[in-house]
Amino acid sequence: MTAATAPSHVQIDAQGVAWIDHTGLRVLDLAREHLAHGWDAEMLADNHPPLTLAQAHSALAWFYDNQRDFEIEMSRRDAVANEFAPKAEEGSLQTRLRAIKATRRA
Repeated sequence: MTAATAPSHVQIDAQGVAWIDHTGLRVLDLAREHLAHGWDAEMLADNHPPLTLAQAHSALAWFYDNQRDFEIEMSRRDAVANEFAPKAEEGSLQTRLRAIKATRRA
C-alpha cells in the first residue's frame, strides 16, 4: 500500500472560516446542529443534500480537533445576536399575524 494524503473536505477562507468543499456549508453551522440536536454525521448528511457522508465526518472531525476555537466563536456570535435581538423591530408580517391572532381570540 502506498502512502496517500487523505482528503479533509475542509477549506479555510481568508477570514479563517472553515467551509466544507463544494457545499457552501460552514463547519461552524454543522457543529451547532450536531451540538443542539445531537445529529451525527449521517443525520447531517441527510439534512443537507449537497453534503456527503465523508464530508459530514470531516466536518465533525475538524470541529472536535478545534473544539475550543469553535466554542469561543460560537459564544462570540451568540453575544452579538443577544445584543441586537432586543433592538430588532418587529416586521410587518409579524405585526399582521399578531393582529389576526388577537381578533381570533376576541
